[in-house]
Amino acid sequence: MSVTMPPLTIALPAGRLYVEAVELLKRCGLDLEAWRGDERRLLWTSPDGRRRFLVARPADVATYVERGTADLGITGKDNLLESQDDVHEVLDLRFGGCRLVLAAPGGRLPERLASGNGHGLSSGLRVATKYPRFARRHLAELGLAAQVITLHGATELAAVAGLADAVIDAVDTGATLRNNGLAPVKDLAASSARLICNRAAFQLRREEVAELVGQVRGLVEEHAQKGVGQDAR
Repeated sequence: MSVTMPPLTIALPAGRLYVEAVELLKRCGLDLEAWRGDERRLLWTSPDGRRRFLVARPADVATYVERGTADLGITGKDNLLESQDDVHEVLDLRFGGCRLVLAAPGGRLPERLASGNGHGLSSGLRVATKYPRFARRHLAELGLAAQVITLHGATELAAVAGLADAVIDAVDTGATLRNNGLAPVKDLAASSARLICNRAAFQLRREEVAELVGQVRGLVEEHAQKGVGQDAR
């Protein structure tokens, strides 16, 4: 007796990556008709029953994938660097690009904190961020002993209001930093949307996963080649 496999479940990121993620999957031929453009719908199955989609906060997508609730997911590299969930990172989708930066008012860390020992700053440095694990790792690598303050809203406010001396945040154009009198001190990492897979599903549903990954990779490479061609003109 044949065993019917459950729908292949794909976790989509709410927010700024959502529309591009949906459009990419639709171009792969996935039936997202039940979506009907309503981002408030958090869970649905395609009419043919072959795919199930769920919408989660980008920071939560990897958790759904790691624990097997979703087989595949799309989220930003910034979230993977923060969460360190055990997932298989399959493909750089080359959209949603940004940088994780250490930024401070005027692009300078406070001189009053200089330790003079050649190893950075004293423990008086306060850094606000949505990425506390990432921040602690990279501040340590930079030789900066700091108090990391975890926030979930606009981190720029922390530096402007005096809660923190600096921030670690994801930036695209840098306009929000500039509008609040901040500038990068150092670029820490690059980020873009990534296709990730549950490690067990990568083995147990190899054919399904490989088929979809192949379609996505083809579209990503085609888009990249068009971009190169346009740049050359």
